[in-house]
Amino acid sequence: MAMEATLGAIPAHSADADVPTGSAAPDEAAAAVQHFDMCDDDEGEMEVAGADISTSGPGSLSPDSGSSLVADATDGPEGAELAAEVRERFRWLCEEDQKTVCRRECQLAQKKQEAMLRQLQMTVERYSKALEVAHAVASSSSQGWTEDELAEEVGLSPLLRSKYEDRIGFLQSMALAVDAESAVSLPRLTPLEQAKGFAFASYASTAAVANKLKDNTASAAPALESARSAFASFASRLSFGGGPSRPSGPH
Repeated sequence: MAMEATLGAIPAHSADADVPTGSAAPDEAAAAVQHFDMCDDDEGEMEVAGADISTSGPGSLSPDSGSSLVADATDGPEGAELAAEVRERFRWLCEEDQKTVCRRECQLAQKKQEAMLRQLQMTVERYSKALEVAHAVASSSSQGWTEDELAEEVGLSPLLRSKYEDRIGFLQSMALAVDAESAVSLPRLTPLEQAKGFAFASYASTAAVANKLKDNTASAAPALESARSAFASFASRLSFGGGPSRPSGPH
């Protein structure tokens, strides 16, 4: 697998590696622990809306547009900076732990995409309902007004109604473009693997920040020691379900 080949090129180190005993700014070290948010694992983000998605309206997106957006996001200086950041964090983890973190990130990304599609469907339904309500109000006129005159009176002019219809078509085409992209299917992580992935990612981020800022101040030593102790305690609990981590320092 291409993902595993890329990760294999990163120097292998364990999640239990000792963080350098230097010091780092407490705020930055603490923030690093929160880099990977466990709330992303929440399955119950939104109820699925049953809107049918069909192509119509201006602003349609081609299925190929998604691939070009991905290429733009990964190429150039920003892509190189992200790759360097990932390598710096992952050098504190052994190869197997790197794979666990990477699989977790992919799984979280897939959940976000599913949530985005549900949100698009719900938005299309809301716009459609707004048009239906406006039409019902205009049709119920008992004062001899035309539909366009009453629509103007209640705030939904023909021009605004046309813009709503255009927006519905654009959102429908966007959902189709996303759905047309080939899905990457990976084996789902078990609850234990998800917990390990979060712990390893948080530990790696903390270790990277500590190593980068170790010469700045001695005030971060207590915070770093606390982070090391918390991770060691959590790793020992994980060992009951998935075997102990392999202790070693960075090479």
